[in-house]
Amino acid sequence: KRRFKVELALRVIKNSRPMLMERALDGKIHKKRVFWYKSKEELDVLFKSYYMLVERMGFHPPLFEVEENIIIIAKRIVDREAEIVTRVQSRYVHRLSSNKTIF
Repeated sequence: KRRFKVELALRVIKNSRPMLMERALDGKIHKKRVFWYKSKEELDVLFKSYYMLVERMGFHPPLFEVEENIIIIAKRIVDREAEIVTRVQSRYVHRLSSNKTIF
């Protein structure tokens, strides 16, 4: 069950915009600091099989910590996307309501 959640979270992270990823990792915005991998090889293995990456790194950081970080980052990305969509919709609705003509 947990592995399925992590796989879904990895899919969210992989398909996210780089700007959203940077914001999700920003330590100034969020209270809990998280880590992420920088090299392309690590990211390729992570998206292929995160368990294999953790195993290759000698379980440092531990598996539960890697899973927790992945889930937190994905949640931050989804939350930010929802926030941006809400702002865009709000502006659109406001623009529609202000352009009404009265007969």
